[in-house]
Amino acid sequence: MAHARWDGGATAVAQVSTITVTESGAGDTVTVTLTAEDGSTQTVTASIVADDDNAAAALIHAACNSSSQSLFQQITFTVSSAVVTLTAKLAGRPFIFASSKTGSGDTAMTDATTTANSGPNDFNTAANWSTGSVPTTGDFVTFSEGSFDVLYR
Repeated sequence: MAHARWDGGATAVAQVSTITVTESGAGDTVTVTLTAEDGSTQTVTASIVADDDNAAAALIHAACNSSSQSLFQQITFTVSSAVVTLTAKLAGRPFIFASSKTGSGDTAMTDATTTANSGPNDFNTAANWSTGSVPTTGDFVTFSEGSFDVLYR
C-alpha cells in the first residue's frame, strides 16, 4: 500500500485513436459510440454501400465529422485510406470511443489508441501523482491545496 499525493500539472498531450476498417461488407451499418465522463453516450451510424475498405472508412469519417453532437465536436476526425483517425481537440481531455457493426456482411474494424491522453487534470496520468504512478486499490490518496483539480477519470 502506497501513499499517493495528487500534484497535478502534467504536460497535456492530445489523445489520438484510430478505427481501421479491415474488411467491409455492403449492407452493414457501422456505429461509432462516444462515452462521456458521466457514462452517457452519443452515437453516429454509417451505412456501408460497397465492399471497399477505403470507401467504408470515408463513410465512417463523414458520419463522425458531420455530427453536431457535443462529444463528436470535441474530436477532430480525419481519414486516410482505410483508417479514420480521432484526435482530441483539447490536449489533456480524454475520450472514450468504440466502433461496432450490425448486418450480415463481412465488415470488421479494429479500434486502437496510438497516443494516450495525458494532462494536468487527468486522474489516470501517472505524472500527476507524487509516487509517479496512478493509485490502485488499497493505496492511501491525499488531495491537498493546489492549482490543478481532477477533471477527468
